[in-house]
Amino acid sequence: MADLREALYVGINEYEHRPSLRACEADARAMAEALEVEFGGKSNWTPASSALLLGARATERELLLRTENLLQAGAYDHGDVLFYFSGHADRLDDGDLLLASVDDDPNDSDSRHGLRFSRLVRYIREASGVNSVTIILDCCHAGAIKNIDVPVNVTVLAASRDNQQAIENDGRGRFTGILLAGLNGESVGSADLFGGVTAVSLYADANAMLNYRRDRQQPMLKACLEKIVVLKHVQPSLDIQCLRRLGGDDPRPGRGRIFDSAASVFEAYPEMEAPNAAHGEYRTGDERERDLTDSQRLMNDFKYWRNVHLIELYDEYGEPSDDLFFVCLHRGTIRLTARGRYYWNLVTQGRL
Repeated sequence: MADLREALYVGINEYEHRPSLRACEADARAMAEALEVEFGGKSNWTPASSALLLGARATERELLLRTENLLQAGAYDHGDVLFYFSGHADRLDDGDLLLASVDDDPNDSDSRHGLRFSRLVRYIREASGVNSVTIILDCCHAGAIKNIDVPVNVTVLAASRDNQQAIENDGRGRFTGILLAGLNGESVGSADLFGGVTAVSLYADANAMLNYRRDRQQPMLKACLEKIVVLKHVQPSLDIQCLRRLGGDDPRPGRGRIFDSAASVFEAYPEMEAPNAAHGEYRTGDERERDLTDSQRLMNDFKYWRNVHLIELYDEYGEPSDDLFFVCLHRGTIRLTARGRYYWNLVTQGRL
């Protein structure tokens, strides 16, 4: 796979024969900037300076040429390709979706201008060496893509159903605004524990947000996937070093590992809170890290594992609890959740 992944971002506000839009060009530019560099400063998708096709430049001729070249470049590198469109679009009588170029005239039924979705799919099929294609359509009637089959490892995020408009609000397309929040690390639900953001997770976030707000806009996802491609890495919510300690040793001599197996039960003990916790002497919270005992450091790990839902707590009677302090003080038990068991297996198999 190429180090730099190929992208094209199309945004059109002012059309020659159609009503003006407000947010499309700014949305395309914001998407390009959000995807250009990921967490840690690593280059990601094509730089915005060379990946944008905006306004009057987005004629049918240029749109078709740039799109075909995009997919040919992706096929040459056996890489990932991303195509973003924000502008006017129409559902055609034959069920196709026309992504309108700046020179399109909807009143001239004999000569429409733009990129048909079916043609985009044909370009993808002809570029057989592409690893994956992600298509993001923030336009009205985008759901008309449901009528056209897509190849394997092509994912389409559509802002609306085929009979709906894509809403603009406060200078931003509402759908694109939700996607940008995920790609910029501002939406916890769009990234996995390692900070990976995918088209599937972005769709889940957008679907939840638009349904929660009861907007007159229902996003759609169309895909046939053998693999899920991470579009971008943002600040991870997971501390990898702390996660690896799931497979570590109990600090007490002769005790073995904290969790001997994914299904084992760890018996908590008061000294995880403080050396004399059993006698009522607790941690003040002002202790420096270097002054903590190994058992207290284990307590800090358990706090973190609890917060990212890797463990579940039970009191001394075997009842579920959410209070780690009292579980330790009264010698309750701690077990791995399903997610915790998954990561414990990765750690102990040396895959993390």
